[in-house]
Amino acid sequence: MIQAPKNPVGPPAASPAAVPKRAQIPSSRIAWRLLFALAVIVRMVAMVREPAYLHPDATWQAIEPAHHLLHGPLAHSALPWEFQQGLRSWMWPMVIALPMWLGEQLSSLAGVTDIPAWSANRSALGIYSVRTLCIAIDMLTLWGLRCATITSWSFQAIREPKSGAAALRAAWWACLVFVFHPIFSIPGSQPLIDIPAAAALTWLLVASLRAASAPTTMNLAGVGAMMAAAVVIRVQLAPSVLTAALMLGLHYTRSAPDLRPTPKMIGGAIAGACTFLALTAAVDAWGPASDVPLAWWWRYLEFNFHQGTHAFGTMPRSRYLEHAILVCGPVPLLITCVLVGIAGRRARWLVVAASAFFLFHQLLPYRVWRFIHPGLPLVCGVIGIGYVRLLQWIRPRSPRLARSSPLLFAAGLALSSAEAWSSGSLWQTTWLYNQGGAKAVSSSRELNMALLWCAGDHETKRVVQWLLPGAASPGQAFVGHDIPVLSPLGRPELAPVPRSGDRWIVPSTQAVAAGGMGMTVVHKTQDVAIFAVLPRRAPK
Repeated sequence: MIQAPKNPVGPPAASPAAVPKRAQIPSSRIAWRLLFALAVIVRMVAMVREPAYLHPDATWQAIEPAHHLLHGPLAHSALPWEFQQGLRSWMWPMVIALPMWLGEQLSSLAGVTDIPAWSANRSALGIYSVRTLCIAIDMLTLWGLRCATITSWSFQAIREPKSGAAALRAAWWACLVFVFHPIFSIPGSQPLIDIPAAAALTWLLVASLRAASAPTTMNLAGVGAMMAAAVVIRVQLAPSVLTAALMLGLHYTRSAPDLRPTPKMIGGAIAGACTFLALTAAVDAWGPASDVPLAWWWRYLEFNFHQGTHAFGTMPRSRYLEHAILVCGPVPLLITCVLVGIAGRRARWLVVAASAFFLFHQLLPYRVWRFIHPGLPLVCGVIGIGYVRLLQWIRPRSPRLARSSPLLFAAGLALSSAEAWSSGSLWQTTWLYNQGGAKAVSSSRELNMALLWCAGDHETKRVVQWLLPGAASPGQAFVGHDIPVLSPLGRPELAPVPRSGDRWIVPSTQAVAAGGMGMTVVHKTQDVAIFAVLPRRAPK
């Protein structure tokens, strides 16, 4: 039986007796517990301050299906076409359905009324319960970021003195960015699939680094389980999964024979992957869809290969760079790039995995900021490693600058975070920006339900919506790309478009005006009315 190395990667090298006083502060349990508590508080504040969702997908890929599970199709919940056609797994809606149910039960006992922006018989406490679960998952990502940063540094510097103390300091600064910057704190409470995807990718790196330093059956089983989880949760993580597998295999080929995994250990990796796949298969077979196990995964992959990557539109190649400058600011973004270069081999695994993830999304024509969220925590780890390496270079040359640099780092982080919080720059990465926060979510939900109604109406061939500006492309996602949806609001060049539509979606407050233009109501809710354009009479 091959024994694991006697000096495993991780914090043991950073015992309090061996760590200088300057390094004991970020390594102490009290400091780390305080940081995690602050992370929860910041995300709770973001949840209360921004009750609306950051992206419509939070409603249609999570909340609506979960509500459908709890109350059925007739309880004012709309099941998006992706679930109707079997392109998505029910695992995520099933996970959030439990806290939603608990919140609704507590809400009914306490007599809490619904928030109108969420409407449709869903209690505020139920929604807050779901978002609290998302915060808990985000804390798993934070803990994984800490472990990934420590193991990435120590894996390359295990023979260096005081490497454990330096690794802890790098993890501290990396986690500090993750805790306070709105890039992470605002989405951290959103019921998006990107939140568990970020946790899966972060822990995949942790498992891979631990298996590289100590190839044991349990470590390799963890690698297999996390690889399967990452690909199943979000197929777009496949490039990073493949990269981690290649780096792990390359490391083993260069290792000494007694540090290579045995067939039994490789079997453990396969068993770990099969365990998660079996759980997914059980959800597919006995879940709401009662489908063939993992059939949705193949359908989703086939859809994206054939039409999905282009069906939502094509965005400029500089889209991600523009949004990065928008949410971070040009100077912090430039400093981040410098720290990534300084990190060097200490952050090699994190850089390679994150680069594969970002490059894959850059190649896709439809570029949305939330799509790259799962890879951003790895960037935090690289920032922490690069900053500590910069301090190591500065300290012997300018001790005064080295002592003041933590204050400069914290001040820069505070200014960047405050600017992003005050300007709402993260909201500018979605079409809901400037549409009224929570009110926009209510309007977009009503709009999307109206679009779903149009999708089921066989006479609908072309839709013009006058509810939200710029909401044409997201609307197309909910009608299966079969019916063109146009939005002339705020676009003078599309002024003649309304005459070409046979269905109008307008606010109910404008129903009288629309009726006077030769249209008739075919469907109406409290906030939205759908009008049919009457056919013109043939001239006599």
